Amino acid sequence: MERLHQSFFFYLLPSTDRYISIGVYMPPLGLILAAPLLQVLCMHFADLFKSSSDDDKDHGDVANKDESCKEDVAEEGDEKPATPVEVTKVLPKLKLYDVDNFIGVWTEVATVLTFCFFNGIIVHYVPEIISRFNLSSLFYFDSKFLFLFLILAAHIVAVTMGTSRRFKNATSCKRAHECGAIFLVVSLGIVAVVNYSFGMLLSIFVVPPILLVGGTRVSTSRNVKRFAAGVFMLIAPLSIICFICLYLNNGGFSITGLADIVTDIYENDRLNGVWTYRFATLIYFPFWLKLFLISVLNIDATSS
Repeated sequence: MERLHQSFFFYLLPSTDRYISIGVYMPPLGLILAAPLLQVLCMHFADLFKSSSDDDKDHGDVANKDESCKEDVAEEGDEKPATPVEVTKVLPKLKLYDVDNFIGVWTEVATVLTFCFFNGIIVHYVPEIISRFNLSSLFYFDSKFLFLFLILAAHIVAVTMGTSRRFKNATSCKRAHECGAIFLVVSLGIVAVVNYSFGMLLSIFVVPPILLVGGTRVSTSRNVKRFAAGVFMLIAPLSIICFICLYLNNGGFSITGLADIVTDIYENDRLNGVWTYRFATLIYFPFWLKLFLISVLNIDATSS
């Protein structure tokens, strides 16, 4: 135990007599977190270059058409050889942002982000609401079960309200996905600095669905996008707690065990200063909700 000392959270314990040190699993963690960032950056600049290349292609087609028309006229009525029109090939360049479109796109992104954080704040203060208004006595419910049911209700209401709207164009949907993915990955990196093992394990579960949702942007199949949205539901905060419950109960599942886990997480936050509950409600839940809504709204997004 002296070798671990006070930095016990630096290590992963696969068994009671073996541990994996930080120097072994931190490089893979860096590569895992770099993957979504590279995907987002590549897809963002690919969209810009694609737009510019399409404009250049259209310009080139018009120039070739004008050249062929001039050659036909020269062959019919003019004895002089037609002078070929020189077409200059333009290299791909970044498409300039239109100010009005730029403001409109990021206004939508900010609206979705505000909605997600507002729901995260509500989930965070659910225990305070139960205590202040004495809801457990009002509904004749044990406080821990009422806590669990209200969190579940907040999940359902947030998802329902979020999926009831649509983006005005596909660009807003893309920028919202890029913003959510970058912020969530950066948050996981910060968590890994504070608690390496927790950040590592959470990244293993969270990053693959982020990559999957990003990959569906180039897909035209709605079934593929629905599959990505379904996979993203598996990393919802309550879904992760359900997996923890199954693990702790050796494959068994009960509402009581689930309520006990949620209550323990909250009490450790309030009594012992463990920040897991604050991270789950104020950071992870808002960004998860945003990326889930993007994966769902992306199904019906139309090209701008």
